[in-house]
Amino acid sequence: MRRGYFKIYIALDLKRKKILALEVTNEKVSDELTLQPLVGEVSTKAKIAKTIGDGAYDAKSSFHYFAKNGIEPDIKVRKNASSKQADASSESS
Repeated sequence: MRRGYFKIYIALDLKRKKILALEVTNEKVSDELTLQPLVGEVSTKAKIAKTIGDGAYDAKSSFHYFAKNGIEPDIKVRKNASSKQADASSESS
């Protein structure tokens, strides 16, 4: 019997040390697909200037979402990322 696991996504206000949003999913839910609804939820409560994330959020759709919403991404870009993804991240700068 295979057992799954949970993934916990937390949006924080680092300056005030407060949790702004929390999402729990199973292992089948993509990190990339969870990002936009989580950021959208937070943006109804506070202005988001910058997001910090690991390589799981290194996707063109994430960078385009941030650029469209005026949010600076601080996402670890994968070593094998294509230049098209790098172009998308530089569009948001």
